[in-house]
Amino acid sequence: RACAFASLTPGTAYTFTAVARTTSPALTSLASPASEPVVPTAPAASTAPADAGIAATAASPAVPFTIRGAPKQLAEGLVVTLVVNEPGVVGVRVTAGGARALRATPAVLCSLRQRVQQAGRVTLVCSYTKAARGLLARGNVRATQTTTFRPAAGVPVVTSSPLTLKRLSVPTPSRVTG
Repeated sequence: RACAFASLTPGTAYTFTAVARTTSPALTSLASPASEPVVPTAPAASTAPADAGIAATAASPAVPFTIRGAPKQLAEGLVVTLVVNEPGVVGVRVTAGGARALRATPAVLCSLRQRVQQAGRVTLVCSYTKAARGLLARGNVRATQTTTFRPAAGVPVVTSSPLTLKRLSVPTPSRVTG
């Protein structure tokens, strides 16, 4: 799994460690040994000649998007708020189940893709699938939210995080008497 870091100082040596975390603090691993020192460099300037018809652009930020808080759960779906640093395409997919659960393949609870025209705050509503409504009518669902940002120029960045969706209260049909 790859990680991107913002605000590292070019020319300064950094070392990194990794820790595996789960929803149970008792199962968190010990930190890995420190990596060899890594020294980031400043982004390279464009080498295209001025008359080549290519506009020089700044390099993509190290972290092209941030997720603002946990998704808000509504009856019709999830509201996910992101802040993106440049135009691109945002994708959100929420799944439940998989190899270690009762289902062999994950159930897609909601999925969407949206083009973002400019940097700034983006609010997305990921509508529940029929399968999601069925699972949520029976009880809470442990799921994984995978968010992808594909900048207009640059490398896609993917993050995954666990979440628990609360049971949806299903309205009972009213009886008509008369």
